[in-house]
Amino acid sequence: MKTPGGPSWDVEVKIAFGHPNYVNLAESMYGSDSQEWWEELGDLLGGRSGWHCELTNSGLMWSFGPAGSSMFNITAPEEGLPTDGYDLFDYDDDRTIHFDSTHEMREGLEDNESRHTDHLRGIHWELGRAPVWRVKVDVDEEVWLGTVEGIPMEVVTAANLPSLLRAARGLVVHAFGAPTGSVSEVKLDAVLSPTAADALAK
Repeated sequence: MKTPGGPSWDVEVKIAFGHPNYVNLAESMYGSDSQEWWEELGDLLGGRSGWHCELTNSGLMWSFGPAGSSMFNITAPEEGLPTDGYDLFDYDDDRTIHFDSTHEMREGLEDNESRHTDHLRGIHWELGRAPVWRVKVDVDEEVWLGTVEGIPMEVVTAANLPSLLRAARGLVVHAFGAPTGSVSEVKLDAVLSPTAADALAK
């Protein structure tokens, strides 16, 4: 076997499963009988602050936590098709919680997600200023709304986009417990909803 290294180790592979990638990937890995299970899970967690889905060596995994951490995670059962409820692993309590439906899971998450909102405090600020934080921007009745991916359960509001982005930078600084003067070091990537894009164009 060759020693690791060389051009082959730099090759990036594009995964193309069609659209939507998540549902098609889940179906290809776990079979068509599991599609509804994954769709319902995606409907619940896909737009929920602090949750992200990734492809790991063990398969698809949904995780919750600040800055891409995994304080809670949900994977397919090790045996059989993933059709009988949902198992959530809680790292803090080192236990698995079973939910019979996504409705039941939603209630459980609302009671427990807040336990991890201060997880970033005390972590070195270099981890806060190094990445580009993605901000999802929307507008509701002339109020600009923003959520920062990786900072769960927090929404910033402002009268205009520049003010909103300043507030988003402040949110990242606050989450890490960094000095307020660090705001200028936060890098953002703003993703505007169609409503926000229309409002900006006016």
